[in-house]
Amino acid sequence: MNLVTTDSATRSELRTVELSILAYQQGLEVDVGSPKGSPYLDSREQAVADNIVDLIRIRRTPSLLVLYGSDHVSTTPRKDGGPNRDQPFTPMALRLEQSGIKAFSVVTFPLSGRSFWRGHESELPWTATDGHLASGETCQNS
Repeated sequence: MNLVTTDSATRSELRTVELSILAYQQGLEVDVGSPKGSPYLDSREQAVADNIVDLIRIRRTPSLLVLYGSDHVSTTPRKDGGPNRDQPFTPMALRLEQSGIKAFSVVTFPLSGRSFWRGHESELPWTATDGHLASGETCQNS
């Protein structure tokens, strides 16, 4: 059996498996409970970015809607990457931008309420009143 392939779709899938294993080796564990380790790993972020690039360039998908957290759709480099969250980190949206993919990021804010995530209830970390447009205009009522 020949495991070497030139099929771009299969290579993409194998790359995702490889980078997922690397993230696991770096301590990221995600299950139904609280995650362990850092979600800000280059291997994990690169896998997502590469898969989106492949869908657009290789599989000729004309457009995509991808739902991701605000940390990952940022186009600003971060300083909390790596297993110990003490290394430079390039978010997925910035990686797409750097590879020439035109991406639009939208962050939504809840108006009010409480957060329930992985069995834990908490206050919302922010609401619409904390947000602002790129122009600096706030989302607060006058």
